Amino acid sequence: MDQPLSYQTLPSSCWVTSVINGLLFLYRDKNKIPGFVLRLLHSVLTDEGVYSSGPSKADWEIVLNAIAQRCNMKIRSFSEEDAEQQLENVDFSKSVVVCDIGAGTHSVLINKKIGDWYYGFDPDWDSVKANRHMDNEYELFPQVNERLRGKVNFKVHKTHLFNQRATRNRKFAMGAVSKRNITVISKA
Repeated sequence: MDQPLSYQTLPSSCWVTSVINGLLFLYRDKNKIPGFVLRLLHSVLTDEGVYSSGPSKADWEIVLNAIAQRCNMKIRSFSEEDAEQQLENVDFSKSVVVCDIGAGTHSVLINKKIGDWYYGFDPDWDSVKANRHMDNEYELFPQVNERLRGKVNFKVHKTHLFNQRATRNRKFAMGAVSKRNITVISKA
C-alpha cells in the first residue's frame, strides 16, 4: 500500500477516520472501499466522535453491521474488561483495532503488535505532529518515511496503553476499565 492513512478533517471524527483507515489498511486500496460504506460512516458522526458515546451507540452498531456485510468483514466491539483481553489476542495479520484512549475521549487505529509494543495511526495531527517520545511508554512518528509508509505514526507499550489513569500527560492510555472500548475489524 503506497497511500498513507488519513488524518481527521473534523474535530469529532476520530472514530470514523480510524474505521476508514482500518478498512484502507486491510483492503490496501481505496478503490475497494464502497462509497456506500463511507457515506454510512459519516452519517452517524456525533459531537463526541467516539463509538462509546451515549445514545448514538445504537446507531454506530447498526452502521458497523451494515459495513461488515457490505465489505465482507467481521466487526466486533468489546468494552470494559473484555477490551484488554481481546486486544491482547488479536491476529494483526488479518485484523486491525479501533481503540478508544483517554477514557473514551479519542480513538486511534492499532494495526501491528511486536512484543509488548502496539503500533498504530492516530488520526489527530495535533496529537502526533511533535516527534516526541516517553521512554518505555510511547513514541511518535509524525513524518511519513519509507519504513513506516504512512501506516504508523505512534507506538505504545502495552503497560502504558492499559494504564487506568488517562490524563493529558498519559497520551495513548486507555484509562478506566469502565470507559474502555475497542472495535476489531477482520478480514472474513
